[in-house]
Amino acid sequence: MIGECIAYDSKDDTDRFYRVVGTEDYIAEYLVGAVMEQFAFLRAQDTMGKYIDTPDFIAPLGYDIWE
Repeated sequence: MIGECIAYDSKDDTDRFYRVVGTEDYIAEYLVGAVMEQFAFLRAQDTMGKYIDTPDFIAPLGYDIWE
């Protein structure tokens, strides 16, 4: 599901970004030490208006998906 860490916010060292295994159209954001401590999934902006395959573990989370 979640791959290796690919980036972090240089202004906030608790904000990390991870590769999502099986797709290049999403990344996962994680805030270390946050109250809920769960991933947020971000879709690539250049996929707006395109059909892409949303991974099975993201679809049921209720995110608004660009059509």
